[in-house]
Parts: sequence; structure tokens; C-alpha cells
Amino acid sequence: APSNSMSTEDDTKTSLNDGYEDVIVCPLHQTAFSLDTGEVNGDWCPYPPVLGKVMGTVKQENKVPTFQMRTRGKNIEIKITSAIDFVESSSAGKKDKN
Repeated sequence: APSNSMSTEDDTKTSLNDGYEDVIVCPLHQTAFSLDTGEVNGDWCPYPPVLGKVMGTVKQENKVPTFQMRTRGKNIEIKITSAIDFVESSSAGKKDKN
């Protein structure tokens, strides 16, 4: 049965053994990012040749955000934290001083 809780764990993954790693690749610069951590997997800005390396020295290597996900039937659900969620969770521990 599918899980109803959001998770970043491997309970939603299946091993395909297709020779590909769990990454997403930027179509512009061909940088691969880990789906689990968001960290660069391989070279930073490898494309276009020569120019990509120059651009990679100008822009500091950084990771992309990751999100919790779950599967429900044939659907994949992604939990995206909104600014409202952030503000509510930040102020939840503060007490009103009035």
C-alpha cells in the first residue's frame, strides 16, 4: 500500500538497473544534480565546451533545492514549502510580547 506520509527516504524508489544515476541534468549547462541531495554530481558547467568552464569559474558551484515526495497510485506528489509555511513555522515558537 502506498505511504500517506511525505518522505525523502528510499521507500518510493525502485531499482531499475538501467545504468543511469538518480540525477537531473540542467539542459543549458549539462550539470548533473543528485535527486537525493541536490549536490552537483560530476563536473560543474561542462557545457558548452570551453565557454561552460569559463562560466563555471564565474558562478560558484551550488546545489539545487530538494523536496519531499510520495507516490499515490499513479501520481507523484511533491511537498513544496511555501513562504506562508516558513513564516508560520518560524513564528510558532515565539510568544506574543503584548
